[in-house]
Amino acid sequence: MAQAVQKEPRMAASILRLFFHDCFVNVGGPNWNVPLGRRDARTASQSAANSNLPGPGSSLSTLISMFAAQGLNAWDLTALSGAHTIGRARCRSFRNRIFNEANVNASFAALRKQTCPASGGDNNLAPFDIQTPDRFDNAYYQDLVNQQGLLHSDQELFNGGSQDTLVRGYSTNPALFARDFAAAMIKMGNISPLTGSSGEIRLNCRKVGGPNWNVPLGRRDARTASQSAANSNLPGPGSSLSTLISMFAAQGLNAWDLTALSGAHTIGRARCRSFRNRIFNEANVNASFAALRKQTCPASGGDNNLAPFDIQTPDRFDNAYYQDLVNQQGLLHSDQELFNGGSQDTLVRGYSTNPALFARDFAAAMIKMGNISPLTGSSGEIRLNCRKVN
Repeated sequence: MAQAVQKEPRMAASILRLFFHDCFVNVGGPNWNVPLGRRDARTASQSAANSNLPGPGSSLSTLISMFAAQGLNAWDLTALSGAHTIGRARCRSFRNRIFNEANVNASFAALRKQTCPASGGDNNLAPFDIQTPDRFDNAYYQDLVNQQGLLHSDQELFNGGSQDTLVRGYSTNPALFARDFAAAMIKMGNISPLTGSSGEIRLNCRKVGGPNWNVPLGRRDARTASQSAANSNLPGPGSSLSTLISMFAAQGLNAWDLTALSGAHTIGRARCRSFRNRIFNEANVNASFAALRKQTCPASGGDNNLAPFDIQTPDRFDNAYYQDLVNQQGLLHSDQELFNGGSQDTLVRGYSTNPALFARDFAAAMIKMGNISPLTGSSGEIRLNCRKVN
């Protein structure tokens, strides 16, 4: 995995799929061709996972309907459940089964009760498969036939219902199970792929990246650089909203561009000297946020101490910066000016709840900014070495 990531860091989603494949194969599971090329999502939702994945107490009808909602049928459900031939579950997820259910092997229940008492030990683990818990085989289905399913949802697959015949078939035919499991894994891997501009191809599989856009190429390089021009054309950290808007307008950028491009502050840090006045003297600042920043930015001294622009996810490009502004946690005065009862409040609130909207507008504004005053004709140069003027 480490070697693969080092060689091609953009393969996050595909490498994750290969990882699951290899985990199963390395413990004796079937092999299958893993489709690659899925785009990575920019967000993850624990609540969505909890609502879309069946719980350990689910009935057979619930299992079938929740799998069907993802385009998987009852056959896929029963085959994919065989992944429980390896792995463990916490006591809290199977306590009710071993103490209160009738369709459980008495000796099996007694064994499990040794490490999962009626109260306490919620996080104690037990294997899904009592026979070969660390080997991928068909013993899980043999367990179900013997009423030794660990979870209620496991035993539901063999409890006088529609999946009994298939479970019994898998319990005696490991090749049949291996074939169907591989087919179901491919089918599951093709659920709702992100296409077009949805999601991203990550530059680093360990973290979410910003939006993607087509970068216009062909600009000529300037022969000089001017610090004074930069200082006079770029707004300072204490700028008011009106100053921000007018300085962006002078470059052909409107207030919408200003607010979208300011989202670049979702990553990066600023020095104490640039936000000291805000955390000590301004009224529209969250008190807890100000107290936190004062810990490393005292009233005097520590001018170069750094603090992140975005208090939530300072190293991830997302829309948390705008959530910070809504919560009066903008680090710079010029940040908080975007959400302070002025013309940009509505847009800031929109970006704070709609990451896709922010990503779209940021990309468009970046292209627009990249087209400011291009050098043409004999102005500037095309450098032979990008590190120095020709």
